[in-house]
Amino acid sequence: MGDNWEDWADTEIDLIVSAPTVVIQKEEELKRLEERKLVEESDNALSKELFETEVPILKKEIQHELQQIEFRNCSIKEEHKIKINKQKENEQKQKEISKKIKESKIKQKRHNELYGELEGEYMYDDYDDKFYN
Repeated sequence: MGDNWEDWADTEIDLIVSAPTVVIQKEEELKRLEERKLVEESDNALSKELFETEVPILKKEIQHELQQIEFRNCSIKEEHKIKINKQKENEQKQKEISKKIKESKIKQKRHNELYGELEGEYMYDDYDDKFYN
């Protein structure tokens, strides 16, 4: 364009000349945008393919580890229950033994009250112990 603004013919020519270049630039930009879009879509598809296949594998591994932990917890609980059961059995045996000892002491005390206590050792006590025990 020239310095003379009153010359409308020059401005129309400039507009006509500049319009096709703008259209050409827009077409090139559209092509570039379409190429970018295709590249990004392919990148997204590739990343999804790579990462989505690993996620289920990780989930399976995590589930397997959780199952192992639960199994260990269950086995620890069972061992604890077994220990408690054995402890109760031992307590019952000790109670029975102490009860028998108590009963034998009571019988011995009653025998001593009825027949009196022995002074010294009876000569056949060793044989009685060996035979009856």
